[in-house]
Parts: sequence; structure tokens; C-alpha cells
Amino acid sequence: MSNAQIRAQEVAGFREIETVEVFNGQKSYTTVFGKNAAGQEQALILNSKQEQVALVGLNQGASRSEAENLAAEAGADSIQASRLGYDQGKVVWEVRSGTTYYLIDFQEKKLVKKEGA
Repeated sequence: MSNAQIRAQEVAGFREIETVEVFNGQKSYTTVFGKNAAGQEQALILNSKQEQVALVGLNQGASRSEAENLAAEAGADSIQASRLGYDQGKVVWEVRSGTTYYLIDFQEKKLVKKEGA
């Protein structure tokens, strides 16, 4: 079990860990997806020191597929990856299409930034 998974159990009370992803934006974050004791699907975002940055219920914002659809509407043609992370004080989905990155605001469900060529 990784340090991030242990922190998710300690900090957020995760009873079940589904997956762990690394988000590399202006800073690196580790996102742990899992379920709490009530069975609610959540994501815990940790900074490089394994400190909690955000804890969100996955039903409280854009899903991965919604974020990918928003990126497609903004010009993404083939999507290679999408990751949940943190940028400029907000929880965001980063959707990668080729060398272009689309940042989608998790809560507001809208395009925040498009980077790359």
C-alpha cells in the first residue's frame, strides 16, 4: 500500500481504494479515488508532502467523461488521458489531447484553460 493510500485512510476515512493518479500541473499532486465508510465515492488530493489539499465527493462536480466531453467541445480530437488534480486554488480535470492540455473546473463544469499546441 502506498503512502497516499495510507493517508487516504487516515485523513479521509477511505474504506476502499479504487485508484491512485499523479497530476503534474504547476505543482505535482497525488489523487486517491475511493469510498468512505458510507460508500460515497470521493477523491482526496494530496500535495508532495502528503498533506490534504482537497477532498471532494465525485458526485459534486464533473465526471471524468463530462470533462472529456467539455475538452472535445473546446477542440480536443483524440483524448490520451484525463486526471483529477489541483490548479490555482481549484480542483480541476486535466484532459490531454496530443500536446494540448485542457483544464476543466471540477465544480463549475467549464473550461478554465487550454495549454500547449
